Amino acid sequence: MTRKPKSGGGASRSRCRCGRPVYRQVVGALTVTADVDGLALAEALQRTGPNRLAWCLYQRSEWTPQTLREAHPSSHPEGCPHPHVVDHECAAPPTAARPAGRRTRKNSPAVHPGQQQLAI
Repeated sequence: MTRKPKSGGGASRSRCRCGRPVYRQVVGALTVTADVDGLALAEALQRTGPNRLAWCLYQRSEWTPQTLREAHPSSHPEGCPHPHVVDHECAAPPTAARPAGRRTRKNSPAVHPGQQQLAI
């Protein structure tokens, strides 16, 4: 008998607006979007930069979801057997900002038509 892997939690596969497949996951306060190309740790660390991090695609067993963990050189083990990925750099042109719509203000009467106005 085979079981299905747990759903929910972990890295989910989707497509970026540029068309490339990516992993998406919330890690702490970050929403991570990473390429799906599995790399060796050394190669992933070479592709990092100030705004591009390396991630370990950790999976405890075949029945648990894959999760993204930060692969920082000072804290991540060198002989890590899991695939590593880097933050995605989108090649799609930036989306244009929506034009601001014109808002019109309705002039509402001071007194509702069904009410009587008190004379003072």
